[in-house]
Amino acid sequence: MEPGKPLPGPAVAGGLPGTICFRNITPHASGIGTWSDGEVLRAMREGIDHDGNALFPIMPAYIYRHLSDEDARSVLTYVRQLEPVDNPLPDTEVNFPLNWLMRLLPRPLEGPVTHPDESDPVAYGRYLTTVARCAFCHSPRDSANRQPIEGLEYSGGVAFFGRDGVFYSTNLTTHPSGLDDMSEDEFIALFRREADPTRKELNLMPWTYFGNMTDADLAAIYAFLQTVPAIAEKVPGLFSDTD
Repeated sequence: MEPGKPLPGPAVAGGLPGTICFRNITPHASGIGTWSDGEVLRAMREGIDHDGNALFPIMPAYIYRHLSDEDARSVLTYVRQLEPVDNPLPDTEVNFPLNWLMRLLPRPLEGPVTHPDESDPVAYGRYLTTVARCAFCHSPRDSANRQPIEGLEYSGGVAFFGRDGVFYSTNLTTHPSGLDDMSEDEFIALFRREADPTRKELNLMPWTYFGNMTDADLAAIYAFLQTVPAIAEKVPGLFSDTD
C-alpha cells in the first residue's frame, strides 16, 4: 500500500480489543442496501447502526455530526449510486468492557445542522477543517485523556508510527515553523503537487483525498488557518523537508 492511498479492499483490524471490520457501504443487501436513508444518516452522524447498536468509534461520527444536513444528504446520494457489491463480511466483535463503554458514545443530533455561508471564507474554512478532521492529526493531545491541548490547536507535532519510522504532523499555524508567510496560491499548489500520483515520497498526509478539493475549498481552509494564533511548535514536518 502506498502512503496517502486508500486501503485496498475490505479490512479487518486485529490487535484491537476485538475484531473490527470496515463495512461494505455499497447499496447491496450485504452492505447498506436494506438500510433506510435515516439509518445511514444516523450511522454517519450519531454512530448507531441500523439495529440500534453503537458503532466502534474508529467511525468518526463525533466529527461527521458536524456535517451540514445538505452535505450529509449529498454523501448519502453518492453512496446510493455506487455499484452494488456482493461482499458479506464478518461482524465486528468488541471485547468486554469496551463493548459496554461504546454504548455511552453515541449522541443524538440536537437539531438541524445548517450549511455554512460559503461567501464567508473563514466560516466555511472552519467548517471544512472540522469535517476533514485536520485537528485530529495536527493538534497535540494530552497523553492522559487524548484530548486536544488548549492553546496548541493546529500547531502540529503529533507522532505517527509507521513501518519506516516516526512521522510528525506539521504546524499549520502562521508561525515560521509552520505555514509562515506561505501565500494562498502556494498553499493550493502544494495540494495539487502532493496529490500527483507520480510522486512516491513517503508521507502519511492523505493528499489523494484532499488534493481533489476545489480551489475555493482550499482557499477557505487557508483563510481559516490564517486566523489561528501563531504557535512556535517546531517539529519535523512537510514544509521543512519537501522541495
